[in-house]
Amino acid sequence: LSVALLGCWVGWIRLGTCGINDQLPALCLLAGLLLVERRARRPAAIGIAIIAAGTAIKPYLAAWAPAIAGYAGLWTLAVFVVVAAIAWLPALGWGPATYLASVEKARAIHPVPESSLNLPEARVIAIPLALLGFLARSFGTMVTAGTAVFAAVLFLDRWASFGYLLVLLPPIGVVLERAWWRRS
Repeated sequence: LSVALLGCWVGWIRLGTCGINDQLPALCLLAGLLLVERRARRPAAIGIAIIAAGTAIKPYLAAWAPAIAGYAGLWTLAVFVVVAAIAWLPALGWGPATYLASVEKARAIHPVPESSLNLPEARVIAIPLALLGFLARSFGTMVTAGTAVFAAVLFLDRWASFGYLLVLLPPIGVVLERAWWRRS
C-alpha cells in the first residue's frame, strides 16, 4: 500500500507542479531502503548507492546512512561516501561559495518558517540520534532511526515543508504494514 501510494496518489503527483521537488528523493529513499533490507551485499550496495545518489538532489537523504551502516554493515558507509562524492562533483566544480549562495537564496524564499519549530540550535540532538542509528539491527529500527535524524535536522530548523513529511510516509508505512501483517 505504501509503495502504491507513492506511485499513484494524485495529491503527491500534483505537488510536483507547485515547486515541491521531493518525489524523486522519496522514491530513491524507499527503493534504497527496500534493497538494503535484503542485507545481501549486492542489493544492499545498490540500495545505499541509490540513496547516496539521491543526496545530490536532496542532501537530507544522508540522515539514513548511520542507521543503514548499523543494519547492513559499516562497509555501506564507504559505498555511500564514494557515490555521494561522485554525485556532488558538479557542485564541487561550481565551488562551495556558489552552493552556499544558493542555500541562502532558498532561505530567502521563505523568510518566515511555516512548518517547523525554527529552533536551529536544537538540531544538535541529531548527533546522538545518528550515533544510536549505528545500533540498528532491524529494518524497522533502521527506518525509525533515519527518520529521527531527518526530523531533528529539518523540523527543528526553518527548512521543513509538507513535502518533507511526505518523504517519510512511504518508509514508515512499509514498517507499519509489515508489523500489522506479522500480528495478523
